[in-house]
Amino acid sequence: MINKVLVAMTAIYLMGAGIYSVDNTVSIIQTPEGKYDVLCKDHTREVISREDLLNNNMCPHVAVQKEKKDILFVIDNSGSMQQIQLKLSSYAEEFIKNLQNQNLDFQIAVITTDNYKSRFTNNLQDSRFADGQILSSESDNLTYKFHDLLLRGNSGSGDERALDSIFQALENPLNKGFLRSDSQLEIIILGDEDDHSSSTINFSDDINSPDMIPVQFYTDYLYRITNSTINNYNYNVKIISVFNVECEDVIQQKVALRFIEFLDSIQNAKRINICDEEWNL
Repeated sequence: MINKVLVAMTAIYLMGAGIYSVDNTVSIIQTPEGKYDVLCKDHTREVISREDLLNNNMCPHVAVQKEKKDILFVIDNSGSMQQIQLKLSSYAEEFIKNLQNQNLDFQIAVITTDNYKSRFTNNLQDSRFADGQILSSESDNLTYKFHDLLLRGNSGSGDERALDSIFQALENPLNKGFLRSDSQLEIIILGDEDDHSSSTINFSDDINSPDMIPVQFYTDYLYRITNSTINNYNYNVKIISVFNVECEDVIQQKVALRFIEFLDSIQNAKRINICDEEWNL
């Protein structure tokens, strides 16, 4: 007689350990001698001990593949951002714990809104990841390193070009290895001012200027490099910025209309008002 409770409990035990699955078994029958008669999906049969059962030493083992996520933070490093960066860094421990609780295979990299400059300097160093680092779920002192990476200072340009900085960083061969073909890309942008990505080096506050690179260019780019489809976007975006007139009055910056246009073109995108007391990352 098949002990279905045992099979179910064994499956929960093994999957909870995060190592192997028993999905490749058909049945497990306890014998009068206290052994376990295991029928495998490949039609082989094994008689194993309880220890082997609990250690999943049966049938061809199939490793459980963790879901992969590559997370890119884009940090405004202009003069007004010191306190706002500190607020973001206060979420570092909570953010990492949340990823770990999901048992994800994740990577994290950080850039600033100055990374766009390589478009004009042709210097790849200008669009490298912060400190040349890609953190991973296996990194030592992960929370500490992540916290430090989020603090990008406030001596950067007031010409914030978050969207083109993303493009330049992801196209930079010095950042190779970050974006994995079988991974979900998540982008989190922090900035108290709208995007001003332009085809010229000159700053323009006019988002309707013909020099502005269309938001759709960046949407199409992310869609393409993540192999997304209409029914399955392999990337998502969260932006922390100015999204209503009340916050506009507090921050003394205009509502981020280009960011809104960008988010509205992406499935499951999320806007977070920079003036909110709590940010749900």
